[in-house]
Amino acid sequence: AVITGDFKKLIWFQGTAKDIKFKNIKFSAFQGPGAASYGAGLVDFSNSAEDIYFENCTFTSPEVNTNGIKFISEGTARSKNINILNCKFVDIGRMAIEFQNHTHDGILRFDGVTIKNCEFQSLGLQSQYGMAISLSGAGKNAMLSDNTIIDAKDRGIEVLGYMDLTIANNTFSAPNTAYNLITIEKDGAGA
Repeated sequence: AVITGDFKKLIWFQGTAKDIKFKNIKFSAFQGPGAASYGAGLVDFSNSAEDIYFENCTFTSPEVNTNGIKFISEGTARSKNINILNCKFVDIGRMAIEFQNHTHDGILRFDGVTIKNCEFQSLGLQSQYGMAISLSGAGKNAMLSDNTIIDAKDRGIEVLGYMDLTIANNTFSAPNTAYNLITIEKDGAGA
């Protein structure tokens, strides 16, 4: 199946999302009147999300300043059990995957993130941000393993305020760009 359009968000979950599985789907955005540039996601979760699975999916948005997948859990929102497996992110306008908790109050709003056996190539084509994986803000229990990252922009993996994190067996290369492989920092609350 293919989901395509000239939008920064192809699928937008504004309320609580639970028990959702995406398998063997290609998500593709192209420049057009609906493709205003900012940090949304082709698949965008703007509230609580639980038991979300992406498997064997492909994401591309070379002309649009948008992420492949974006999760925002701020304020009262909480997200857990997010699994992204065997997916490809190629020619992405912004970041491939972003988990955002910018409330900066120390509350761990993400719990249980697995990103495994994914391929990331040519990121940040329309933005200063082009991370393969961004865990931005307080969260816990993340496994980032067996991924291949080629030509990210600025950072391959960004970790800001996560606890109980495993990063293992990832491969990085930069034939066309220079970037920091992994950055780990405290979030704004010091977590």
